[in-house]
Amino acid sequence: RCYGSRKAGSPEPVDENTVFRLASVSKPVTGVLSGILAQEKIIDFDECVKDCLPGFHLKTAESTNNLTVRNLLSHTSGLVPHAYDDLVEGHVPFPAIYRRLRTAAVSAAPGKIYGYQNVMFSLVDTILAVKTSKNYSRLVKEKLFEPLGMHNASTDFESFRDNPNKAWPHWGNSSQKSLPLNDRYYTTVPAAGVNASITDMARFLQGLLDKNNPLLHEEIQQTIFQPQVVSPLSRGYFKYWDNVGRKNYGIGWRLVDYKNRNVAYHGGYVHGYKAEIALCQQEDIGIVYLTNSPNSVASQSIPEFLNRFFEYRQTKTFLAESENEEEQLKIQGS
Repeated sequence: RCYGSRKAGSPEPVDENTVFRLASVSKPVTGVLSGILAQEKIIDFDECVKDCLPGFHLKTAESTNNLTVRNLLSHTSGLVPHAYDDLVEGHVPFPAIYRRLRTAAVSAAPGKIYGYQNVMFSLVDTILAVKTSKNYSRLVKEKLFEPLGMHNASTDFESFRDNPNKAWPHWGNSSQKSLPLNDRYYTTVPAAGVNASITDMARFLQGLLDKNNPLLHEEIQQTIFQPQVVSPLSRGYFKYWDNVGRKNYGIGWRLVDYKNRNVAYHGGYVHGYKAEIALCQQEDIGIVYLTNSPNSVASQSIPEFLNRFFEYRQTKTFLAESENEEEQLKIQGS
């Protein structure tokens, strides 16, 4: 469903092909792409980064020698959280950031603790370029966008800027003021640089839920959605969710125990845009929420939907069981 306008003061409505910025909801897309590449034997989650990138160095020998692709995609690199995001914000080219990784502060050995990253997560782009001579943008188009019919999706600022059917960013409680477009975080495309419409993202979820033609092999799917590390988050992060259980991170997805279900989730924010995605394979259901008017509604969208859907499913199950019991009693009576 689509609501509202692409830009305040403009008559063009948001439609099913209007493109939004996904921000960190790009990470689930990258997680799924990595799964496809793993089952095609292009990457190995447990391969050491230094074996993929000759000359790669971090501040300590332990980190340099033991960091794996799995660590990059699960935020367990051991570097301090958000390492060099300031350089990304400052439009420093990724190759220049890469050369400075050897000076980045290390807080733990790889695989030990959760520390959210954009730069280290996006290092997978460099690995893919070395392994395949194709960058992330080309591979995600070949392996995901085109096969799934995600025709509006892109991975660069120019494509977003030049698309006549794009949502402009807005700010303020009433969201009546549009902002200029900005190109932040396109240097870390795997972490935060995907653009897509609600139709694209619906097809992405449908691809993951398609049991007849599964996007991921069962073994790979279990890896992607298997907890890799406990991810302690502030209470406010899930303020609209009811009593969230364990919170972990998988490969590109947050994994949440919620109302006796396993929910794969991620949120994304970049100035003027908010994106939310959730997938519950137990219930064969998923939801995406994209907005160019960031406010609390975005944060409430996923838990509100899940609460209502789980309640509906529970009621439907109860009624079915009651009808079955009543039918059994009729049979016994006759």
